[in-house]
Amino acid sequence: MINYSSNLVYGLKTSFDEMCKLTGESDQHEFNYRLGNSLLWILICQERIKIHNPDDELFLGVKCAANALKHNELLYKLQDYSGPKLPTVVPFALGGTYVWASLDHASREIRHQDQISAYRKCLEGKRIDDTLRIVKDKIMEIYEKENLQNPPQT
Repeated sequence: MINYSSNLVYGLKTSFDEMCKLTGESDQHEFNYRLGNSLLWILICQERIKIHNPDDELFLGVKCAANALKHNELLYKLQDYSGPKLPTVVPFALGGTYVWASLDHASREIRHQDQISAYRKCLEGKRIDDTLRIVKDKIMEIYEKENLQNPPQT
């Protein structure tokens, strides 16, 4: 029998995997959709799987990112890889990476200073896939621990 929590975890894993599979052919609309989907599943899992430390700075930073995205802010940029200098931005598939953008322009839309501080400390300028992988892994660890202690009833 499939339980509700396993559906949440499936949504989290699938949205994250889809975001990570993006290549240089993906346009900004597609990446924005995949990023938003991943952030949504992270927040749902955090709420429903009962993450016991909601004040964790990384989770606060992700909550800030979700709020900024909700206010239609561009939260990412494609950063060149660290190879030979080329005159254009390098596509994701060739080594370019999506990183969290500065929040300076969005901070007036977000009212929670603790979230803004956490975003700047834990996300800003860092690779999106790396930071969200850490969050996903924390959620999975908690989910697996909870599932072992309280197996679903069949």
